[in-house]
Amino acid sequence: MRDTGTILKIMLLALLLIAGCVDTSFAQKNKKKNKKHESDESDRRAAEFHFIDGEKFFILEDYAKALSAFQKCLGITPENSAAYYKIAEIMYRNEQYPEAEQNAIKAILYDKTNKYYYLLAADIATAYGDFDKATGYYEEMLSTISDTEFYYTELAGLYLFQNKLDEALQTYGKAEEKYGISDQISLQKQQIYLKQNKIDEAIREGQKLVDSYPGDHRFVLTLAEVMYANGKKDQAIDLLTGFLKFENNTAVKLQLAQYYRKEDRHEESEQLTKESFADPLLDLELKTQVLIIYINRFPDSSAISVARELGRILIDTHPNESETYLVNADMLAALNSSGALENAESIKTKTAEYYSKSLAYDPSNFTVWQNLLNLDMQLNRWDSIIVHAKTALDLFPNQPVIYLYAGMGYSQKKDYDEAVQYLEQGKKIAATNPQLLVSFYSSLGSAYNALKDHVNSDKAYESAIELKPNDDIVLNNYSYYLSLRKEKLNKARRMAQDVVRRNPDNATYLDTYAWVLYQLKEYDEAKRILEKVIQSNNANAVHYDHYGNVLYRLGNVNKAVENWQKAKKLDENIDNIDKKISRKKIFE
Repeated sequence: MRDTGTILKIMLLALLLIAGCVDTSFAQKNKKKNKKHESDESDRRAAEFHFIDGEKFFILEDYAKALSAFQKCLGITPENSAAYYKIAEIMYRNEQYPEAEQNAIKAILYDKTNKYYYLLAADIATAYGDFDKATGYYEEMLSTISDTEFYYTELAGLYLFQNKLDEALQTYGKAEEKYGISDQISLQKQQIYLKQNKIDEAIREGQKLVDSYPGDHRFVLTLAEVMYANGKKDQAIDLLTGFLKFENNTAVKLQLAQYYRKEDRHEESEQLTKESFADPLLDLELKTQVLIIYINRFPDSSAISVARELGRILIDTHPNESETYLVNADMLAALNSSGALENAESIKTKTAEYYSKSLAYDPSNFTVWQNLLNLDMQLNRWDSIIVHAKTALDLFPNQPVIYLYAGMGYSQKKDYDEAVQYLEQGKKIAATNPQLLVSFYSSLGSAYNALKDHVNSDKAYESAIELKPNDDIVLNNYSYYLSLRKEKLNKARRMAQDVVRRNPDNATYLDTYAWVLYQLKEYDEAKRILEKVIQSNNANAVHYDHYGNVLYRLGNVNKAVENWQKAKKLDENIDNIDKKISRKKIFE
């Protein structure tokens, strides 16, 4: 009898023999199937390889190689939606919009479940201005793919861009149904209603936000502005005053103050404005804008009073801010320009002080440097001009006007060598600014004249005249210096005469013309012109001195001495004035 183990071995062997006796035709078919499977797997791997390669080059922004790789991928798997998408993205970045859209459409064709394909197609259509197509892609995506409701706002924005207001409202409504009340959506709906002149709907939309966010003053301010701008002024004021009963909010106070001001309720407006300015947390820029409203009302006395008080409050609450001192300086400059205050010199000094403090906190404001230097010049603060100009040049070495200020400052200090250095350097930088070049040449003409470098002085003046033939200051100064040197007197007469013809009542220009005539020994005409200056009550020490000289040449010595004495009373430092008076004769 055989044991069980032997029987099992015999049965297993039989099974193996049966398996080996398979029909040969079936074996051949199975072999072909395996080969096809291996081929498909190989293609899949090759396609994946090219796609990954394309992604690598895309990340490196080597779009040519990326495009080639994705196209190879499509050569193997022609229905690969992802490859079409990537090619569309490359074309989009290269602004090849028609080709980009074609590939995006194919990506969608082979996979309608990927939202990014629709979004790219919409972006491409938007890029070349076909907003109808762009909205179509969004609409198809939203109707086809779930969980894309987030893009309702994007679609609504496209409708807005096309001025399809009703469609935009409907779309925002769908977004609101999905996500609930949102400030972004409600504010957009409000703006649409305003465009449609549906004021009540716009107000209701704003009220919805106020009710949903009862402590947020931003929505109260927005709603109040809509109300006030659309004729519901009392409602706007009631809304703000009602909010202030529960919330002491400075921004709301400031807007309410603005409404009171427009309604001529000035006392209430000013009180709320001052309270708002005293809050250090309220934005300084917003306060500055309010202060400018009062400045623009100068020279109204009540506006001046409030503005100056608000300026003081700003300094108390924002003492370390450049803008604080800048707006105060601008306010004083406006006061000075309006002529509302008598002590202009004091106002200018205080204005310069505020500009200096503003620059101490923010030296980068070039305009403030210009304003400060201009004030220094008006105040004849030549030492300050030099210091401020040199400091400003460290910050703005390529601004020619600062060199001009420095040059004029050194000229006034009679340091003409230093003046010439700054003026020559600035002149080079100002080469492309003809108007500024005239000022440089004019200043150089004066500086070189003081240095007795008459050749360069004349060259500078001639260059200025070439740029601006009718510049009265240049012509006057040039002709006066020529008269002092007793050179080119006929040229000097022509220039001075032209200036006087354009400015018949200017004492300085008349004096220059008279002095040219004096040097030409045309004393009677010089006398006639200087008498016009004396009678104008604008005469200074130089005018009386020149008039005395003319009278002396005409033989009227006593009258000459009388006018020299008047000159000395006005300026004791006139050349040779004491000798002329004591000896009763000219010393030139």
